Amino acid sequence: MKKVILSIAMLCATSMLFAQSDCADCEINQKSPASVGAVDNTVNINQFGYIFNIATAVQTGAYNLSNIDQNGSFLTATTIQTGNSNEADVDQLGSNANGIIMQYGTSNFAQQSVGQSWGWSYMNTATANQTGSSNLSYQTQEGNFNNASVMQNGVGNYAEQNQMSYSNSWRPNNATIVQYSRNNESLQNQYGGSNTAFSIQGSGSGNTVVSTQMNVYNNQQYYGNNDSYTEQYGDDNLACITQSSAKGGSYSDIWQHGDDNSANVDQTDLFFGTNISLIHQDGTNNDACVTQVVRNDARNDSDIYQNGNGNSAHVMQYSANDWWTVGQNVSDIDQYGSENNAIVTQNQTWGANDSTIFQDGTNNTAIATQTDTFWSFNTSTIMQYGGYNTAVATQTGVTGNNDSTIFQNGYFNTATVTQNTPTYSYLNNVSNVNQLGNSNVASVTQTAVPMSF
Repeated sequence: MKKVILSIAMLCATSMLFAQSDCADCEINQKSPASVGAVDNTVNINQFGYIFNIATAVQTGAYNLSNIDQNGSFLTATTIQTGNSNEADVDQLGSNANGIIMQYGTSNFAQQSVGQSWGWSYMNTATANQTGSSNLSYQTQEGNFNNASVMQNGVGNYAEQNQMSYSNSWRPNNATIVQYSRNNESLQNQYGGSNTAFSIQGSGSGNTVVSTQMNVYNNQQYYGNNDSYTEQYGDDNLACITQSSAKGGSYSDIWQHGDDNSANVDQTDLFFGTNISLIHQDGTNNDACVTQVVRNDARNDSDIYQNGNGNSAHVMQYSANDWWTVGQNVSDIDQYGSENNAIVTQNQTWGANDSTIFQDGTNNTAIATQTDTFWSFNTSTIMQYGGYNTAVATQTGVTGNNDSTIFQNGYFNTATVTQNTPTYSYLNNVSNVNQLGNSNVASVTQTAVPMSF
């Protein structure tokens, strides 16, 4: 077993400029394939032909081992094992291949390599179903139009899926992992054209999802979309999504139900795409962290919803520091409960920063920091209902236009606005602070360099 720390720092060189020091690291124990079967009751099937080969292995009992190798098109391989310490290995080289492994017992091991054949393989399916504890599943697909799925029901299971494609958006790959119970780990890696990943972990705690999607394979850049869907039920769960795309965009949707959960999203788009991140958390002491980086006329869009107390949301959105980059950063954070924190950092060149923070409760903190590198528009809106809340908006624009709105309804609230235009300003600094209640404090500081004619 080897331990791999998958940092949520961007895998793309552009995003390495921006650190995620405030976000939790994504840590998963990446497990290596290891034989668990014995020589007792061994099945070996080798089929080499052109089309329509079918292989089936059924084993009942302990210490079983099954190996199926097929080469060609329209292949079918099925392995069914019932008992303890079973091992199944399926290798299919070709196209239109269908590999199925079903294991019922404890300490099962399943490994499938479906559709690997020097890039011409396509429309392959790999499926693994395991029931029991400490099960291992590995599935690898290389080609286009591939589908991989794993279902595990038990404690301490590990599932890993890897898909690689050689084409653009019109040949997508799909990967799905479903795990029930606790202390399960899900790892999915997709490289190439358009990718879709589903990760579902239900009715448990201490589960981990790590998903990486990149439109790059073998140093080749492909065009396409990355879509990731994650749902976790229980406490102390972790979801980490890393996406890098070009001329397509990335979409991440995370739902977490429970306490002490963490969600980290890391998105990069290199050209004419849109990064979209949606995080929904119900419970207490949850953390949501989003980092989005774009360049070349792209857009970042982040939406975080948290319902509970002691939650934290941190959004960092950047455009590459290129004078030709035109983009937009949009962030929306909604928090319901007390002692919640929301932090938004936006940096834009030739575009617009737009931040909205809504908090309903007491002892909440909202901080928005916006920077215009060149000719952008900063817009910040903070709305707080309750007492003892703090709102801070800081805006810096090279050529203006800074616009800040803070609304607070309650008692003992504090609002601080700082607007700075370090060079000559074509436009204006505008600040609106509205406070309803007693014992509130508001402070506004504006600095600008007037134009000279």
